[in-house]
Amino acid sequence: MDAAELKNRIAVNVKGDTTDDGIGGVTFTSTIVYMWAAVKVMPPKERMYYGIESTMTAYNFIVRYLAGKDITTADTITFNNVNYRIIAVEDINQDHKYIKIMTGGHQ
Repeated sequence: MDAAELKNRIAVNVKGDTTDDGIGGVTFTSTIVYMWAAVKVMPPKERMYYGIESTMTAYNFIVRYLAGKDITTADTITFNNVNYRIIAVEDINQDHKYIKIMTGGHQ
């Protein structure tokens, strides 16, 4: 992966801890992390594997690995003012340099 390919700005909403608010509900914290990403439309074969409808927009986002920030399927990505749900996260080559975040449709 060439760093020059990371030319799209995205925001990752990383969910934090939940806390009982004392009146029957919960509050949660979250952190928004802005990062540069390579954005690719998810190929049809991969969409079928994850069960994403063909009418939904699905992207693969490639970003630099963030030490200390775990991106999970509980988080969301905002790209071009649209929120996308994360369906999988993969450490590319298992070397902690880049991760691939697969999203499946609008939130």
